[in-house]
Amino acid sequence: MTTTPRSAGRLAAVVLAVCTGYVALVALVVWLMAGPAEIGTLLGAIHPAVLPGLLGFQFLALATQAARWRQLLRSHDPVELPFATAAGIQLAAVSGNVALPLLGGDLVASWILAHRHGVPWARSLAASLYARLTGLITCALLATLSALALLGGGFSAGIGRGFAEELLAVLLFTALLLGVSLVPRPLISLGHWVERRASQVAAPSSRRRRLGQGLMLLAWWLHTTAVRDRRWVLGAFCWSVANYLAAGSAVMLLARSLGLAPSPLTCLALVTLGSLSGMATLIAPAGGVLEELALFALAQQLMGAPAGTAAIFVLGYDLLRTSLVVLGVFPVIHYLRGAPSDDLASLWTRDLTPILDSLHARAAAARAPGSP
Repeated sequence: MTTTPRSAGRLAAVVLAVCTGYVALVALVVWLMAGPAEIGTLLGAIHPAVLPGLLGFQFLALATQAARWRQLLRSHDPVELPFATAAGIQLAAVSGNVALPLLGGDLVASWILAHRHGVPWARSLAASLYARLTGLITCALLATLSALALLGGGFSAGIGRGFAEELLAVLLFTALLLGVSLVPRPLISLGHWVERRASQVAAPSSRRRRLGQGLMLLAWWLHTTAVRDRRWVLGAFCWSVANYLAAGSAVMLLARSLGLAPSPLTCLALVTLGSLSGMATLIAPAGGVLEELALFALAQQLMGAPAGTAAIFVLGYDLLRTSLVVLGVFPVIHYLRGAPSDDLASLWTRDLTPILDSLHARAAAARAPGSP
């Protein structure tokens, strides 16, 4: 008997459990490092107006992510979404990323668009992939520029090596996605080969056949985004810059509330370098621990923070980001409630059968006589 959670309520419970356990673990480490006296002194000195300001910057960063995704959806064959709807779906995706690693949050967003707005899976996934791509490239560029500007400011050899490895990973991901987008023929050929092989050895409705059709459609959408929608992608870069500026502003406000005095450039470097280290969140739940370790080291090296203060800074930043994850539980329940358990099961198991069924039906409708 399967125990896989297949309801919006259980997904929300997993998100809350992961967030609670993760924050508790970080808090325990901070307690051991800083001690109750230092924690009480620093927290007691924080002005009451700081918390609303920090949350405001976090919501501003979320708004820029929603605007970036919405812009990419408004390109070729536009999907018109009210901004509030796009922001709510992106907030649900933030929670989805915690419980569902890899592209879990993107699948949640695509599921909502497919079931609530009739948007093809391949269309929304292409927009989400390009949102990630523009965000990663922007992060890498801003991190490189800010690190060069701060060169000689105390970067250790270990951080330098880690930064170089992270840039290499970004470059490889960028090259792969752009290569498939600009030259989609290999992916289309692979999809055609998979479909042809499935037709020879299995029933026409087999999962492998639908996989081949899905690969071909996704290749087409990625190619369309890269070739026809360049001005929309350029706009997505602008929203990505705004996103990191908002995040950097939150970091600066938090640091100064703890008695540190970093420059805006230092905060931008800390956010972008830390974000590159957090790319493991695409692979494993709570993979952001790598980002927190990087933030701890960077807070000491770039802001001159003592170990205890740096640990409290990381905890504060972690709580700030976790607040959005917890708030994302509400749109998750709103959008996914009442959905059949079999539909939601595909999000947990990454069974792409429902997605491929949808792509197959749409492709068949497009080939039907009299279709536009």
